[in-house]
Amino acid sequence: MWVKAQNLVHKFGRQIVVNTLSFHLQSGSRTAVVGGNGSGKSTLLKLLLGALRPHSGQLEMGMNKQIFSLDELPFKVSFTGPYVELIEELSLRELIEYHSSFRPFIKGLEPIDVLKMIGLEEAKDKSLQHFSSGMKQRVKLALCLLSDSEMVLLDEPVSNLDQKGIDWYQELLREQLGNRTLVVGSNHIKTEVFYCSDQIEMN
Repeated sequence: MWVKAQNLVHKFGRQIVVNTLSFHLQSGSRTAVVGGNGSGKSTLLKLLLGALRPHSGQLEMGMNKQIFSLDELPFKVSFTGPYVELIEELSLRELIEYHSSFRPFIKGLEPIDVLKMIGLEEAKDKSLQHFSSGMKQRVKLALCLLSDSEMVLLDEPVSNLDQKGIDWYQELLREQLGNRTLVVGSNHIKTEVFYCSDQIEMN
């Protein structure tokens, strides 16, 4: 999935968060969006998701010669960040099955396969409200990376992960990204952007 942005602007009230930003991402590219807190990283990822609309400038995304409408983007893109909420009243098994009912997994994966890949099988019938922050982050990353999509957006993916969790995230990304486009938002953390060859600097 390719992305073309020209003079992209997004504001919250009078505050300009993304200011005349232009870039071009090729299909299958791996790009880090880096900057400090408040630099607009998360806002840019939400623009790419279609959750926010730019105030001005052009944003086009598509496959080959097809251009997707902004309304189509949530069905073409998978996204997660540390602020994304899970339905904590559900068990892990119930959440995975519910997710698969409206968003299929890649390569014909079944919910039982996803459960095994998360590595939390012993907690499959445990309510998510009793999960640690690191366990919840594993679930969010797996649902994002294993969903059928053309582009994967990860905002601060190693948040709340210990070293074992970081190793798990890096292995899952290597094995499951395939030829999809990847965009990772990060505060210059190498373990998050290790797979990225291009960079967009947010000021």
